[in-house]
Amino acid sequence: MLPTPDVSFTPTSKSELPSLQRQLALEHIETVTSSITDPYCLYTDGSLQVDGAAGCAVFSPDMESPPGGWVGRRLCNHSSSTLCELYAILDAVSLVCQRGVNAAIFCDSRPALHSLSSVHPTHSTVVQQILSFLSLLRHRNCRAL
Repeated sequence: MLPTPDVSFTPTSKSELPSLQRQLALEHIETVTSSITDPYCLYTDGSLQVDGAAGCAVFSPDMESPPGGWVGRRLCNHSSSTLCELYAILDAVSLVCQRGVNAAIFCDSRPALHSLSSVHPTHSTVVQQILSFLSLLRHRNCRAL
């Protein structure tokens, strides 16, 4: 059985003032990154457009970019937004695993993050791939949150 990843959420809501949301997010990022030795920060995003075009991307301001630079990728049209977000997380953990480094991976999709810690996740195939990479990282004594 694959281990459940460490998932945490910024303690705020959309009803809060943007300045408070930003402050709480920055404090949460500091808390998360301080719990890992020398982490790289990776930011993920998935997107589903009105016309059905779907894609995802990963970016890190402090990690050397992969060959070809930081680019996203197209996904099957009409994919769900949660699936797009999960593929972005998959790309991030795959890159972290290839590099064998510690990382904090940030995602703005609560449904995708819930799926990672669910007993019955949506999009279980992608979730299993993510969990497999995270398990491999643990065996290499690396951490990704």
